[in-house]
This record gives sequence, C-alpha cells and structure tokens, in this order.
Amino acid sequence: ATAREAGFEVADDDQGPLDVLWTWSADDSNRELRERTPVVSQLEGIEVLSWKSHLARLCAEVSFPVLPTVVFESTVAVRRWAESEFRTSGEVWILKDALANSGAGLWIVSRRNWRVVLARLAAHDGALEADELGTEYVAQKYVAFPRLWKDTRRKFHWRVYAVLRACGDVLVYRRAFAHVASALYESGSRDFPAKVHITNVAQNVGDPSFLGYPIVDLPSEEPRLWDQVCRQVVGLCAQASGYLAAPAPGHFAHLGVDFLEDDRGGLWVLEVNAPPCMGSQSERGGEDDEAVDLLFVPQVRDMFSALLAPECQKHLGGWINVQQVTPLAATASRRFRRAVDWRH
Repeated sequence: ATAREAGFEVADDDQGPLDVLWTWSADDSNRELRERTPVVSQLEGIEVLSWKSHLARLCAEVSFPVLPTVVFESTVAVRRWAESEFRTSGEVWILKDALANSGAGLWIVSRRNWRVVLARLAAHDGALEADELGTEYVAQKYVAFPRLWKDTRRKFHWRVYAVLRACGDVLVYRRAFAHVASALYESGSRDFPAKVHITNVAQNVGDPSFLGYPIVDLPSEEPRLWDQVCRQVVGLCAQASGYLAAPAPGHFAHLGVDFLEDDRGGLWVLEVNAPPCMGSQSERGGEDDEAVDLLFVPQVRDMFSALLAPECQKHLGGWINVQQVTPLAATASRRFRRAVDWRH
C-alpha cells in the first residue's frame, strides 16, 4: 500500500524490468534479478552486521567504546570458557545464539547459574534444525546498571532505524522506539527472570504489563543521545562497507540498530537487524497499532521518497542524511573467517 501511495505499481512477477526489488536477502538465488534492478532493498554481505558473531568481530575495528565480547564456534567452546571464567569471576554476561532473533536464544549467565545455563544451551543446540547446526555463540558483557525507562523503573533498549546506501550515504530516522521490559528492574537475582532483563518486544508483548511502543523523537527529546547514535551508526557502516557489495549505487540496506544506555550516559551497541521487523507484534490492537502506524508507516513512506523518487521529487521526511562513508564496490574487498574463542 505504501509503495502504491508513492506512485509504484506492484509487479505480479519478476520477469519484466523492475524499478525496485524489495527483498530480505541478497544471495545467489536472486543475483540475476538484483543485477538488472536499479534499486534493491538489500546489500550483499549484510551478515557482517546482522549475524551477532560477525558484528562482534566488526566492533573490534570501530573507534567508539563497545562491550567486551567473546565468540565461540560451538557449545563445547562455551563450556570451556564458562568453566574458566566463573572459577573466580563475579562478572555477568549475556550469551546469544548468533543467528537467533526476536529475543530467542538469549541467556544471562554468571557464576551463580552458569551450570544451569549450559544445560539450557545444550537443549537449545540439540533442537536446532539441520541447516542451523554449527551456529556460533556470542558472550557479551552484561550492563548491570542500565538507564531505566522514565518513572517505571524498568530496563529498556532503543531501536534506532538507519539506511546504508551503496553510494555511501548513511541516513538515520529521527524517531526511535523504546523496547521496555515487563517488570521492575533488579540486578541481584539468581535466576535473572526474562521479564526483568530481556527487553525485546517479542518476549514482552504477551505480558499484561507490556508498555506498548513508546516513540521518541531523538533530535528534539534526546539530543545528546542522538549525537551518540549518529556517530556509532556511521562508525558501524564505515567499518562494514568493505565487507559489503552492491552492483548499483541505488541498492541499500534498511537497519534496525539496538542500543542500550547505562546509567552514566554510556551507549552500547547490542545488535543490528537487517532488515528490521516493521509491524506490530501485539494482539491487543488499539493504542499499540496506532503507535506502530505513527512510526512505521511514515518511515517506509519517507524511505520510498528519499531513496526511490526522482531527484526533483525527493523528500527525506523523518530521515536525516548524517554522513557519507566509502561507496560500496560491486564485489566485497574483505571477508571474515570463523575463529575459535575469538574475543575483544
């Protein structure tokens, strides 16, 4: 519907010439189609950002502070690390399946519960489908003292939207929304209940205490945060550009970047979704759907105008072109290799 509003007709098939290809993936299965389409909504090699293990490796190259991270190629490697780490350390980490989404495949682990977490991890690993076997895992230092959402005393993280264009433009959308946990924050519990510590919408949307989709205009309401967000998004895109490729300058990637603030104003990258979910996960309707409409519909409409309209008709709307990075080549110049027990 948004595409039609922007003056585009939706093609019944992909046999004829296309102006725009809207796709989740950029791989061999659609390579020929992408090469003959001037505007495509995905970039080759986007896994450098969207896979948590690759993002961890990429973050070792950025100039802004990042959370200490370890990457493992198997659950056996995770066990070796945990046995060594928690022999003496009182630190808390969050363990992640590198390919999982929607708040799944997350375990908060410490000296108090690591054996229980490893049992859950083994069960998770055993339930993986054949094409998921061999997945990597990431351990990221847990932010024990996060900023809490307004007067609710609940943990939250920011979902910020960005676009990286093959021509090198980096756009950030001015409106973000807060993913807020369903229960009051406490840092000292033994079992780290998910409704307290896991902020993803998918994990909280079914809870009666779910706060919905709080939307914030970052430049006007959180100017200091906005500056930090823009610097870090540009830094990520600049480092990722060598690992990405596109056959035409009109190709782009739509990014949902998750950030967590600590109570001292530090900002930490958690993960990147490429592309992000652009619909309500709530079954309550009403205010939830209205909030999503206020954020997602204008964002996509403005994206069509900013990226697809003729130059004389472009209108950025809520998108702000914050900086330009190195334009992407037709073939990526760099690639990651898997590494055992890799850390920064």
